Amino acid sequence: MQIATSLEDIRRNRYQTVAEFSRTLNVSTSTYYRALEGRAEIPTMRQIAAALHLPPATIAEFTPPASAALLADIDAGIDDAIANGWLVVDPDTLEPTGEITFDGWPFED
Repeated sequence: MQIATSLEDIRRNRYQTVAEFSRTLNVSTSTYYRALEGRAEIPTMRQIAAALHLPPATIAEFTPPASAALLADIDAGIDDAIANGWLVVDPDTLEPTGEITFDGWPFED
């Protein structure tokens, strides 16, 4: 499972200024700021992802919004889990443990 990471997190982890990081990505600083706001064009998204050696979908700002059908499936799954219990997964591997719990949301303390 790949988790999407923000461009700003990537930049900060490299200890680069916006200007330095923009040069790394081969884009202008204004284009970088547009990308941060989710307003980058698809070719620019691909260019930035290629410069970082990452699939575009692993960059948080490039993740498209969920479709209505996907959101409906998620809601149906939550309703089912509330009625029938939550399937417990191993937090490290996300593999099912076979245990079912009825203790509210799976990540509540």
